[in-house]
Order: sequence, then C-alpha cells, then structure tokens
Amino acid sequence: MTALSPALLLSLVYLFVIGGTGAWGPFLGLHLERAGHSGAWIGALLALIPLTRILSAPLWAALADRFRRGATLLRLATGLSTLAAVVVTLDRFGTPGLAVALVAFAFLRAPIGPLLDSAAVQQLVAGGGDARDYGRLRLWGSVGFMALAGLASVLVADADSGRPALWLAVGTWVLATLLTFVMPGPPTAAPAPVLPALRALARAPFLAPLMVGLTLHGAGLAVYDMLLPMHMDGLGLGGGWTGAALGMGIAAEIAIMAVGGRLLQRAPPGPLLVLAALVGAVRWALLAVVTTPWLVVALQASHGIVFGVFWVAGVELMRTQAPAEVRNSAQSLLMISAYGVGSLLTAGATSLWLDAIGTAGLFLAGGAAGLLSTGALALSTRALRASSSPPA
Repeated sequence: MTALSPALLLSLVYLFVIGGTGAWGPFLGLHLERAGHSGAWIGALLALIPLTRILSAPLWAALADRFRRGATLLRLATGLSTLAAVVVTLDRFGTPGLAVALVAFAFLRAPIGPLLDSAAVQQLVAGGGDARDYGRLRLWGSVGFMALAGLASVLVADADSGRPALWLAVGTWVLATLLTFVMPGPPTAAPAPVLPALRALARAPFLAPLMVGLTLHGAGLAVYDMLLPMHMDGLGLGGGWTGAALGMGIAAEIAIMAVGGRLLQRAPPGPLLVLAALVGAVRWALLAVVTTPWLVVALQASHGIVFGVFWVAGVELMRTQAPAEVRNSAQSLLMISAYGVGSLLTAGATSLWLDAIGTAGLFLAGGAAGLLSTGALALSTRALRASSSPPA
C-alpha cells in the first residue's frame, strides 16, 4: 500500500470517504423511518447534522491551522466518526441515544472534507503540479458516490430496514481510515499564529458577500439533494427516470471535475462562481415547471456547472485569497456556508412550506435564492477585482 503514489492515495481516500456518503446520506432517513421513529423525530434528528457541522467545523479547522497537524486530525476524524456511525447504525439506545450518536457523528465528520481538500491542494503543489487540477483528485469522490448510492439502493430494495446501506457506508469508511494512515503528511512545523490571519481574512471586503452567495447557492443545491426524488414521484415518473436524472447529474459533475484545471486557467474563480449560481437559478426554476421526463433528465446535465464548477472554483478562490496560515479554516467556510447554513435553511423551508406549496414551489424558491446568490457573488467578485487593481 505504501508503494502507491500520493495522488493515487488521495484519490482512493476521496473514493471511499465520499462514496460512503452516497450510501449513508440518501438512506439514513429511510433507515430511521423503517426503524419506527416518528416523522417529527426524523426531521429533528436529520437537522442535527448540518447544525452540528456549522458549530464544529470552525473549531477543527482552527486546530489544524494552529498546530499544523491536518494529517493527524484527518485520521482521528475519519476513524472516530466511523465508530460513531456504527453506534447510529446499531440504534440500540432509543431516540435520545440516537440523537447523541448523530451529534457525535456530525461533530467528528465535519472536518474531513476541508482537511482532505487542503491535503489534495498541498500535495499537488508539493509534487510540482498545478493546484488548479484539484478536481482531478476530487472527481473520484463523485465516482464513489454514484457507485455506492446505486449499490445501496439495491441492498435496501427488499430489506426491512435501511441498515444494509448504512453498513455499506461504514465498511467504506473503515477502508478510508486505513488509507489515511499511509497518506503523506506535510513536514512538521511549529504552531502558527492564526488569529491575526483570521482577522485579516474577516476584514477582506470580498468575504461577506461571498459567504451570503455561497449560502444561498447551497440552499438551492439542498433543494435538489433533498427533494428531487420526491418531486419526480409527484410528477408520476418512475424510479428509472429518477435514477437516470441522478446519474446524469453525477456524470456531468465528474466530467467538469476532470477539466476543472483547464477552466481555472481560462477564467478566475470569482466569475465561475457567478456562472454556477446563475445556471443554478435557471435550473431550479425550470425544474418547477418542466414535466416531460426526458427534459427533466436533460436538465440535470447542468449539475456539472451548478455543483462541479461551483466546487472547484470555490476551493481555488479560498486557496488563493486566504492567508497561508488559515487555509484549512478558509476551506471550512465553503462547506459551512453551502452545506451547513444553506442546508439548514432548506430543511427549515421544507418543514414550513412543503405542504403548502409542494416541491415545485420549493424549487421556485430555490431559483429565487439562486438569483440572490448570483448578485451576492457578483459583488464579491467586484470586491476581489478592486482589491487586486493597482492604485489610481
């Protein structure tokens, strides 16, 4: 195993870390439902994950930046979160015990994405490559997600619970944990003074509109992640059409990740984020009104821009704009805003409005969020251009 190249090791870790999420995320709610938990408890339990992520990710990132031990923290987080996932899957301690286990899982899982993204960028630079080629490593996570989500759907089709899918996720996360122990780590360094760098980042004019834009874009993505199967079912489209739609989206995402470096060589990350938000706004609005099956599937090809371009551009922007002392913290902001606050907003909107306006209405709300996101990201890009322009 140690003979594997660092890039291949990172690709495999992405494959298993995000692949496990493909077996866990879509089927956790199904497992809770089949285990007999009430709808109110299921909603509350699922909301614990993004809420805990918002609170815990900055702490983990600051520790990684302060003590320069990102590789060690990645091993701890991957291994301990897998143990917490085992407790959740066994579900032997009643609803309160399950809530505690889910909080522990979310707390320990929160830093893995940002730490892994930072490690990928650092490895590309250390190996003499171009940090903008990050997408070529990250795409294997999307491959894993597609493969494991498909396998999990087969495993639970005739099962009495969603537990087989969760055990599949646990198994892949065990493999990811083992691989983190042979991943190359950065050279040992003295603790870094992160507070001055964090203050400098917080004062940057581009940051506030960027966070607003990322959050609103993440809210639109969460509508897709949470509601597309339900929306298509409401349209009377069978599981085959839903699978085709999801497969089209992930395939487009993988294709964009593969050429992400070339895109970033031709355009700065700021305008690419604006493009992703604008395309997202159009996509969510169209999904609210389109009912023809093949058009619904075709629309998901835009996921390559709405998520693929968004993610590689977001990682690159944080890499280039954040002080070197707080790169992990900067990467965590991307996840906290889009998949923390954004997901929480969508979960709340779904709870309040689903019965009143249906999935179509929520997709329209996602389109409105996308337009607001486009404006906020345009303001952030303008601030970036102003700060990089020479004085008059």
